[in-house]
Amino acid sequence: MKFTKVRGFALVGLLVSLAIVVMLAAISFTLINQSSVPGSGVSPETIVNQADQVEKQVEERNSQIDLQPNVTKVQIENDFGSKIVYTTDASLGADLFKADCQARGGEFNECGSPCAPGSEICITVCAYTCENL
Repeated sequence: MKFTKVRGFALVGLLVSLAIVVMLAAISFTLINQSSVPGSGVSPETIVNQADQVEKQVEERNSQIDLQPNVTKVQIENDFGSKIVYTTDASLGADLFKADCQARGGEFNECGSPCAPGSEICITVCAYTCENL
């Protein structure tokens, strides 16, 4: 008895699935064969052509604009307002720090003090600094 009910439910499920597939196929066929977008009077070919034109315009504009500029973030150990201390690691090249300092309008010092201006006690070590900001 249970076996018959299960087979019956399976058969009903199969028929419902088949009906859904047939309905979706009919809807797809109808949409594909329509000569225009409903209510607009515009053919699908026109819409595709317009989309292609817009895509070409976007590609052309993007080729004229540098979308990913070469921006390198500079690590700063301390910012004292009138002076920035970049690092005490002399093994790092100074060029990036020099460029950052120049962009800030300061004077780059390859062997500046890592301490705050006016400090009474300070370690004696060279640091890349940007001064007179």
